[in-house]
Amino acid sequence: MDKQKKNFYYWRDLVGLPEEFPSLLEIQAEDLEAFFVTRPEQLQEVKNSLSNQYNTMVIFQPGWGASSFYQYFDRIKRKEMVNELIIPVRIDFAEEENKVVWNAERLEEIIKYEIFLQLIDREWRSKLNRDYYFDMINYDSETDFLTYRNKTLKKMRIERMVVDNLCKLFPYAKQKSDTLLNMLLKDLRIQVQLFFHYPRNLDEGVLLSFISSLKHFYEYSQFEKAAIRELHCCSTLIANALDRDYRRNYRRIKVTPYSAAEIYKMFVKRYNPRLEGYKGRKVADLDSVFSEQYITQAWNERDTISTIVQSVKNKILEQMDCEKNQIPFKLDPGVSNFCELRSGKTKTKERKTVETDATRQQYQHAMDEPQESESDEKPVVRKRFRRKR
Repeated sequence: MDKQKKNFYYWRDLVGLPEEFPSLLEIQAEDLEAFFVTRPEQLQEVKNSLSNQYNTMVIFQPGWGASSFYQYFDRIKRKEMVNELIIPVRIDFAEEENKVVWNAERLEEIIKYEIFLQLIDREWRSKLNRDYYFDMINYDSETDFLTYRNKTLKKMRIERMVVDNLCKLFPYAKQKSDTLLNMLLKDLRIQVQLFFHYPRNLDEGVLLSFISSLKHFYEYSQFEKAAIRELHCCSTLIANALDRDYRRNYRRIKVTPYSAAEIYKMFVKRYNPRLEGYKGRKVADLDSVFSEQYITQAWNERDTISTIVQSVKNKILEQMDCEKNQIPFKLDPGVSNFCELRSGKTKTKERKTVETDATRQQYQHAMDEPQESESDEKPVVRKRFRRKR
């Protein structure tokens, strides 16, 4: 291990930051609401677009948070599904199981499976007509509902079911997709929303096979206008491919890159220095150990977030080319390395010494100049006045 990395690890442990600092790793599902930096106006714009019956494209520059936005949006919509009477169907092409050649049957299988899974898994009884709902999920009143739900969920989750197995549990799964979705809308007032995420490195063959499957899925079906909606999180390149190979009316929402302040906010939400205190650990602010100027200087909208973060890390390592006792508690990008902090103080001290010597010389020179003697001064003549008698 080289000197710079050793010094960096020393500083990181000193201020109580975790091993992954300063990386911005992919946010885990359970941490999305805590760590994701939202833009409320854009989030509301996407919600409004879906609720206004538009098929929507949310377009990102590659490397600027499409995956995190997709995960976050899917999570909040699943929380709201019962109140909003929607069933989100998630298809993320970043997941290995979706990196395959697609066909219309596979798409239909995923949609049907997700519909019945959510109808069983969520508590819909207070929101829906019970007769229609129980009929849809094949529930008979002779069995306790919670017992039926738990047994059915267990069967569904043992393995990913194909349509044939799904039909054994739910007779309505035998219906064609358009018939099933139209029934959900008419009888239960539920809309199905398809959420797609396309990573920037998606194989072209996978993309083209999926577009062909999507086209087949719609052209051979007769959906009610409000029965199904789509959200596509993608780059401009993939958005253009969707438009080119299956032209439809999309509402396009372009997401601008995060500002330097927003990226620093990502750091602030993820990293809190933890210092040993008198009664346990004390949580400090990130700004007390790490300057925002690192992000400001590295930010460039033509780069990706990961490239910006790497530039920050390189800058810190460059500064760590010094002795351990020269590393400050708070890092600041103002110097090329922290040796300059010590040398800067020395120069200041030397400058003050020179100024002091110059002042002393000026004083001595002034003292050495010939001065007018007291004897040369004219005596002061004081007149005396006699008091008149």
